[in-house]
Formats: sequence, structure tokens, C-alpha cells
Amino acid sequence: MASTKTRTYTGVFYPNEGVVPLVPLIEHMKSVMLPGIISPIHSSDEKTGKPHVHFMVDYPNPVRLETAKSDYGEVAANGYMEPVRSRKAMMRYMLHMDDEDKEQLDPDDVLTICGAIFDTTPD
Repeated sequence: MASTKTRTYTGVFYPNEGVVPLVPLIEHMKSVMLPGIISPIHSSDEKTGKPHVHFMVDYPNPVRLETAKSDYGEVAANGYMEPVRSRKAMMRYMLHMDDEDKEQLDPDDVLTICGAIFDTTPD
């Protein structure tokens, strides 16, 4: 069975320690020149044990997962990328808006790259 295609993919990035922890991710996303969104830094959780950000990228046309992994695998944690089924739900997840048990993150701390639009308002 052929792999399916979609326009939007997501991954996790572990920030570098230091003054500019997201620079490698930001520079990489700008070099690929596709719209992208980077969440605020999430605190350590039980799964990873270290701070991380979620990022999401949009292609102009549907592509296979292999394309997203080829484009972003070097910055994604363990090279792992996955398709996004709902852009709106992913953007809300980036801030934990629908999970009151998790730290609520500030939308002003979201970074947009190459013209991406961040909008968590209901449809």
C-alpha cells in the first residue's frame, strides 16, 4: 500500500542549552523556506525528561512522510515526524489549551516562520 500524502507535519525539537536555544531549528526551517510554527518551550515531561518544543510545517501541496523526514529529520528528535490531522488542534496542543492539567503556555511565545499563520480561534 502506498503511503498517504498530507500538507502538514509535526515534530519535536530539544533546544540547545544557552542564550539562543532555538537557533538551529529556526535557521533550518528558514533554509527549507516553508511556513512553520514553533511552540513555546515545554517543561520536562515524563516521556522525554527534558524541555522541548513542538514544530509544525506546511507544504504547498500534499507530500509523503518521507519528504517531511528528508526535509526536517535532522532537527526533529530522533528524526521522527508525523502527519497532522488537524492544524487547529495541533496549534491548540502546542499551548496545552485543551488540557488544564498541563502548564498553560502563552500564545505570544509562539514563533512563526516564513509567513505561517498561528490561529487557535474556533472554526
